[in-house]
Amino acid sequence: MRKVVVAVVVVVLVVAVLVAADRIGANVAAGQISSNLQSQLRLPQQPTTQIQGEPFLTQWASGHYDEIDVSL
Repeated sequence: MRKVVVAVVVVVLVVAVLVAADRIGANVAAGQISSNLQSQLRLPQQPTTQIQGEPFLTQWASGHYDEIDVSL
């Protein structure tokens, strides 16, 4: 019984780490896109950028993103 509990806890922790890494990666990438757009377009304010679709990490690995929303 103890082994089952340990296995479940490990699985839950691994999933939590993967979800956190996915969201952190999406936020970092969106921030980089916003900074690049502001710099290249010489915008007075940084645009708001959101990367849609989950999971982000599989989109990043494939090089294809479902949707990127940019608001000026």
